[in-house]
Amino acid sequence: MLTIAIFALAILAVARITRLFVEDRILLSWRQWMIRRFGETSLAAYLTTCPWCVSIYVAAVVMPATVWLTFHALSPQPWYVTVLTSALSIPAASHVAGMLNRE
Repeated sequence: MLTIAIFALAILAVARITRLFVEDRILLSWRQWMIRRFGETSLAAYLTTCPWCVSIYVAAVVMPATVWLTFHALSPQPWYVTVLTSALSIPAASHVAGMLNRE
């Protein structure tokens, strides 16, 4: 049960951090710099302003860390279980975060 709660909190963290990068005012100057630097229609500008794209980057950092810390703190697992769970949790967290960040 604790593991499910930890994963839910990690997914909510992915959603919140994604929103911070894509929509919040605090990082507006960073987004504007990317658009000025590479152009409004550039791939770099798109990849830094798209919630679905940014959520993959954030989930790629947050979810493996969560899996590793959870599995090793609660009950050590073989390395391949940790890797597989990490790999499967990244797109799942990204998908949920993208749904939570819809307008």
